[in-house]
Amino acid sequence: PLEKYLEAVARENDVKIPREVPLGWCSWYQYYTHITADEVRKNLHSIGGMAEQLPVQLVQIDDGFETQVGDWFTFKKPFPGGVKPLAEEISNEGLIPGLWLAPFAVHPKSRLFKEHPEWILRKRNGRPVNAGYGWGKLFTSLDLTVPAALKYAAAVVRTASQEWGFPYLKLDFLYTAALPGVYSDETRTRAQVMRSGMETIREAVGPEVFLLGCGAPLGSVLGLVDANRIGPDVSGSWTPKIAGFKSVFLNEPGMPSARNSLRNVLTRANLHGHWWANDPDCLLLRENTRLTLAEVRSLASVIALTGGSLLISDDLSQVKPERLRIAESLIPLMDAPVQVLDWFDHEMPEKLRVDLLNETGGWYAAGAFNWSRYPARYRISPATFRLDEGEYWVCEFWSGKLYKINNQKPAIFEDVAPHGGLVLGIRRAEDRALYLGSDLHISQGMEVTDWTESLEGVEFKLRLPRSAEGNVVLRLPREVDRVLVNGTALECIPVSDEVLQIPIKMEGFADVEVIYRK
Repeated sequence: PLEKYLEAVARENDVKIPREVPLGWCSWYQYYTHITADEVRKNLHSIGGMAEQLPVQLVQIDDGFETQVGDWFTFKKPFPGGVKPLAEEISNEGLIPGLWLAPFAVHPKSRLFKEHPEWILRKRNGRPVNAGYGWGKLFTSLDLTVPAALKYAAAVVRTASQEWGFPYLKLDFLYTAALPGVYSDETRTRAQVMRSGMETIREAVGPEVFLLGCGAPLGSVLGLVDANRIGPDVSGSWTPKIAGFKSVFLNEPGMPSARNSLRNVLTRANLHGHWWANDPDCLLLRENTRLTLAEVRSLASVIALTGGSLLISDDLSQVKPERLRIAESLIPLMDAPVQVLDWFDHEMPEKLRVDLLNETGGWYAAGAFNWSRYPARYRISPATFRLDEGEYWVCEFWSGKLYKINNQKPAIFEDVAPHGGLVLGIRRAEDRALYLGSDLHISQGMEVTDWTESLEGVEFKLRLPRSAEGNVVLRLPREVDRVLVNGTALECIPVSDEVLQIPIKMEGFADVEVIYRK
């Protein structure tokens, strides 16, 4: 409903959407501030070892390398050479080095705070403004109307990008530039200070550096960042839990948690591709969090269906293959516009639909989610996703369950897990060969690049930027004589009289030929 508004704002701010958003790894949710250069190298080695299955492009070092927030040119002992050698090592592996910075934030124990008190934004009583609680203290902010303070912030990002070799910068706590306080230049509004500060940052790094904004008032970074965080941090817990306290923060929407992150990913999904590439925050795959498998799958599903970036934040050497497969199934990233069908109906929308089209024809990738604390029974009909009346095939990605439905005969999914969901490939039933779905890619169709039907059979090509193993499911109008995959005959599994399941093992591609019985 906001399409015209989003387009008008983008035009006014000369927004340019990046052609590609890299698939990445981020250190934060595994190591937090305890990251070390050796841990980065360990994960870099893991990324190289699994490149065929999980082609990560970006390695982003998050908070924890600097001695204090504000002291960006001095490093903790676990980074004896700073971060420049790591950028070189990442680049030498053919990957993109990324770095976290908070260029406007200042910790009260930093040297900058002690040596440049005139750079600090202050209240009328002369005390530093309160930017929030972090790193064990109430921290504060630079006054960006002080020319030397703004020059310092620009020098930080310029050094990181041009001298240290990081063409991808995650800039966090950006809101601190616009806090209430007594600015050195009192003629400027906080919005003007924020905007001019970000313009200076963009000018310092140049147009080629990828900027991810984080913790930013949304309008202040339009046209200046390539991607932008659209909600609070995710975490390894469904609801907020800080320092062991849960009930105190249970209903606080801005605190880190999977629930709070997903809420904003859903409600701000329409910003993706209009104002920037959305950053939904990281996907956590490992088992040793407080997230259930259903919750991990919901994170993956919503991230995939809404588009935007995908960053994994685990010690990759410890993630089991079946958990890694969740992330693998999202590659390549979906980037088609998503419809949040119940955007105005629920605090956390439950129904998503993406309309897709390729050589196989048109189909829908849809999501239905159970955000309650209890198992739920779902009835899926065409009306659920505002589709025209008629018969449709429905294939559920995570379970592989297949149904033929209409509005009078819905598919019934019993016991959808709390905070879990369904990801459905939906195709109109027709009396011809149909690609019904697969477990190779969460879209259940983007993996197909060619599709040819004839009286003799069906030929199609599968293409993915990775190796993969799984099954595709076809609806076929005639009895099958044999199936060839890359020229080799395979035994296939009849699901019903008209549905066939074909096992696939591919190293980036597979040519499939289904020959009908004469």
